[in-house]
Amino acid sequence: AQTFAVTVNQAAAFTNGPPPDTAVVGTAYNFAYTASGFPAPTFSHTGTLPPGLSLSSTGVLSGTPTQTGEYTGIVVTASNGIGTAATQNVSITVHQKPAISSNAAPAGILGIGYSHTFTATGSPAPTFSTTDPLPAGLTLSPAGVLSGTPSAIGTFAGTVTATNVAGTSEQAFNIVINQQPAFTNGPPPASGTVGTDYSFSYAATGSPAPTFALTSGALPAGLSLNSSGVVSGTPTTAGGPFNGTVTASNGIGTAATQDFSITIGKGTATVTLDDMTLTQTYTGTPKSVTASSTPGGLTIDITYNGSASAPTSHGSYTVMAEVNDSNYDGSAAGTMVIRGQSMNDWRAQHFSPAQITVGLADDDVDADGDGSKNLAEYALGTDPWLRDPALLPVLDASGLTLTFTRPKDMPDVIYGAQSTDDLNGWDPLILEVISDGPVQTLRARDPLTSGNPSRRFLQLIFDRSPSPPE
Repeated sequence: AQTFAVTVNQAAAFTNGPPPDTAVVGTAYNFAYTASGFPAPTFSHTGTLPPGLSLSSTGVLSGTPTQTGEYTGIVVTASNGIGTAATQNVSITVHQKPAISSNAAPAGILGIGYSHTFTATGSPAPTFSTTDPLPAGLTLSPAGVLSGTPSAIGTFAGTVTATNVAGTSEQAFNIVINQQPAFTNGPPPASGTVGTDYSFSYAATGSPAPTFALTSGALPAGLSLNSSGVVSGTPTTAGGPFNGTVTASNGIGTAATQDFSITIGKGTATVTLDDMTLTQTYTGTPKSVTASSTPGGLTIDITYNGSASAPTSHGSYTVMAEVNDSNYDGSAAGTMVIRGQSMNDWRAQHFSPAQITVGLADDDVDADGDGSKNLAEYALGTDPWLRDPALLPVLDASGLTLTFTRPKDMPDVIYGAQSTDDLNGWDPLILEVISDGPVQTLRARDPLTSGNPSRRFLQLIFDRSPSPPE
């Protein structure tokens, strides 16, 4: 017996192709050849492939084209050494997507010829179009020329598209058609009043919107013109007429001008007394009221019960504030109350900082040992360092009476009086003011109509105010 092996070969033959005949610069390209044959064929080519493409021995034509053009005369060969190699002719055209390279379309002017050319790279050469509204009077040619004579003002926004077989490129446009300015109202009111708001808004056609400026003369003091055309403010000086010229301009054509003449009459000022200064605390120094005016900055004369001198004593004072100004009249009236000395001021008057720190000025301390604690000394207006005789009630036909004096309107203490016949239950007594003034005289009286009239105790009591005034 004899063993034998027979190898049957096959010549190469393409089973697909040719590859796509178009490519795009910058876009990946890929085609895989297949071919029958034994042994397996390998692939090669003659001629020039588009730059960026290559053919592998396994038949893969791939890469990213880098240059436009028509590439012909390319022959791809599949061979395996058996018979005649297979060939296939290849032609590839490389295109390039459009890219608009021109600047944005500029603004135009109503009634004046306009022309702008859009340009773009790309292969083949792109054409231009838009589906968005163009300014009235303008058209866009396929070659990219936007031209015509604008017949309407406004802002026109949209997109121009450059198109070829490889794709599209877009560029936004925002075309403004301008117009030179012209006033549509004015002049402003010819009269105003000191202290009364004045306002007038100029209006003008034109595109872009005109801005306004005072180009000659002067407005009344207190008024100003902003770039939007608003004359506003509060006149501060009576007189006139104040004459001048306002100009509306937008950089297009000739600016528009308009004259004005305004006379300002005297006004009435509003005077306001400062509530915070109408209630003050006695310190022994003059206490004055402050006042403000609308408009501000006016001289205001203030009197107290008819005197220009600020008072020092506690009590109530009629306050009159009057404007003293050549352009305004105005006044306000009120009442100022100087209340008694605060506990903190009383402490600072009678005790050193060190004594206050160690508690010698506390309410329940008797600094001079006379039996009256600091709160009582404050309430009665006595000196905490001078021993004062004890207050004693007097028995008379009206009952048991305790009379004492105190500074008026002490803000940080509550006064009271009470009596008892057994030192257990105390009954409150009414405090009567029998003499009013900066120093008041008060009386606490038990009529002895109840309890044991032959055994009766009476005392003054002092407590801190729950909400001491500031």
